Amino acid sequence: MAWRLDEGTDLVLNVHLQPSGKPWAIRPAVGLYFTDEAPTEFPMLLQLEHDGALDIPAGESAFEVSDHYDLPVDVEVLGIYPHAHYLGRDVQGFATLPDGAKKWLIWIRDWDFAWQAVYRFARPVFLPRGSRLEMRITYDNSAGNVRNPSHPPRRVVAGNRSTDEMGHLWVQVLPRKREDRWVLQEAAMRRRLEKYPGDFVAHANLAAALEQRGRGEDAIAEYRQALRARPGSAAVLNNLGAALQASGRLEEALRCYREALRAQPGYANARHNLGGALVQKGAFAEALPYLRDAVRARPEDATDRNNLGGALLALGRVDEAIRELARAAEIDPRSLNAHYNLGRALAARGRTREAVEHLEQALRIAPGDPDVRQALAEARAAPIQN
Repeated sequence: MAWRLDEGTDLVLNVHLQPSGKPWAIRPAVGLYFTDEAPTEFPMLLQLEHDGALDIPAGESAFEVSDHYDLPVDVEVLGIYPHAHYLGRDVQGFATLPDGAKKWLIWIRDWDFAWQAVYRFARPVFLPRGSRLEMRITYDNSAGNVRNPSHPPRRVVAGNRSTDEMGHLWVQVLPRKREDRWVLQEAAMRRRLEKYPGDFVAHANLAAALEQRGRGEDAIAEYRQALRARPGSAAVLNNLGAALQASGRLEEALRCYREALRAQPGYANARHNLGGALVQKGAFAEALPYLRDAVRARPEDATDRNNLGGALLALGRVDEAIRELARAAEIDPRSLNAHYNLGRALAARGRTREAVEHLEQALRIAPGDPDVRQALAEARAAPIQN
């Protein structure tokens, strides 16, 4: 299955190493395979975990942690990745189907820390909507556990060190429809909030899922909940601003973008969004520095260049506008706004023939657009000077 890798993405390799008592040369490598075909299937990872319940007393030989997730859509399970540390003893992952039947996904009866890996199914396992994914992990913190790193045993809680513990079960699923991924994400975050009420990550991600599903007001409410947990989050302030702007609440959006930049002055997304919102408000001069920042950060982004060119045109700086808009149309020949704004700018300079060409291209992109039709009619009626 292909997946899209966007420009500017950071690829991070995380390597776990264990000491051996002598030096080693570590030379990790990653193989990437490319295709000209766009993705047609969209798998995702679901995480079952309950690290918040991990508090294993010294000497306890059968401490259990469990979690569940109710599937809101049909999926196929492609692979599964259990994760525990040295105290893990019994690792179970299974699904309880709507009719009550149990379908095993993995069961490691004598867990070994070295066995953490992705286990792929020879054939995808179909699970219908309403199935419950379940995880149960039993830990042995007694002196009888030969893998216990502590002698004598000590109290162990959740943490990133190998001598701490984790209890995770990652399940790779393939939903039938691309939009089902957001339904699954919403259900995952609601389940997380059941375990950890008020959790910042859950509220922020739930808001994003709701926004993708077209539930703007619900998303705004969840972003506000996330900010109650972490008031200075520039990312959430920016996302809340975008949701407010989409709902027509421009002044509130502007306040959010500005607050995001107070929290993190160099945050590129907030600067980009603030510039666009100021353009929408008609505050073109105030928008210019933010729009220029966006173009410097993403010189090959047609939308950023169009926004800058449109603001320059509104301020009467036509020649500068033409340069930016021409580049935008070159980067994205299918950009309606770039061709429309460039046509208007060229017409303002009396370059009528070129203006007509770009406005005709805009009309081919959006045949029913009344603004394009009006601008094209005016350009055709003007004297041809070139």
